[in-house]
Amino acid sequence: MKIKAFAVVDTNVIVSALTSDSFPRDVINLIASQNVIPVFDKRMLDEYYDVLNRNKFNFSKQVIYDTLHLTISNGIFINDVEQAKTALRDKKDIPFFEVKESSSEFDTYLVTGNLKDFPEFRTTITPKEFLNVLDTLERFVQADFNYEENIEALKATQLSTTKYTSGKELLEQIFNEKTKKINKSYFERG
Repeated sequence: MKIKAFAVVDTNVIVSALTSDSFPRDVINLIASQNVIPVFDKRMLDEYYDVLNRNKFNFSKQVIYDTLHLTISNGIFINDVEQAKTALRDKKDIPFFEVKESSSEFDTYLVTGNLKDFPEFRTTITPKEFLNVLDTLERFVQADFNYEENIEALKATQLSTTKYTSGKELLEQIFNEKTKKINKSYFERG
């Protein structure tokens, strides 16, 4: 696949990807192949960590580590998030909506399994709809169009500002690569 897209990935998509073989799993596979570039902030990472560690899911520490590492290392951290001017039913969804709205430079999609929780926007879509959009775009991309080069130029332009940080720059703060453990202190709320 040549298509590259930026996405704010709701926690329910990640959990669904880990619990069933479904469209959310395809989204995670596209993150792994670097065709989907996740955009996130600390509040989102905190929620990912908290939810993945819930006893009801019984995910192993290795699965949690791998999932967070994959998402962060292939993504972009947004440092400057504007507060939403739209009220949402579930306050836990506010970070996802605010990151989506604040990352307009990347024409970011918000990918969620709960459309009813968000205002209706053309870029707030389900995993299946997101995959359909990518598939449709893939069919219409010109053979000589270099997606990789254009995405890297866009990322370089935005990462040179203080608004965004490459997820790879956060890896040392969040993960202890030698022991393959998550530095829990990153997720401690202050």
